[in-house]
Amino acid sequence: MLRHGEAKALIVDTEYAEFAHRAALAFPGLRIVSVADAIPADADAFPNATDYETFLQSDDPKFSWTMPADEWDVIALNYTSGTTGNPKSVVYHTIAARI
Repeated sequence: MLRHGEAKALIVDTEYAEFAHRAALAFPGLRIVSVADAIPADADAFPNATDYETFLQSDDPKFSWTMPADEWDVIALNYTSGTTGNPKSVVYHTIAARI
């Protein structure tokens, strides 16, 4: 799913720390954002890792967010549970967010 969705960041809690560590090795450009203590003590091994509060503070205060131009613009890419095979992507549009 990380590869298919071309993920740039992974927000992870302690429960999935081991997965986050493997993902960081498999996807060197992936930014790991730790909600709790998912970043290992040896954080140098994961240079793209940061804790959640630091991640929030690193926001650009001059960033100008704009609404999607069209109600069918994609706002999220979710995945099914994959109970009948591999997980499948499900596109979430702004029109669905209004329902």
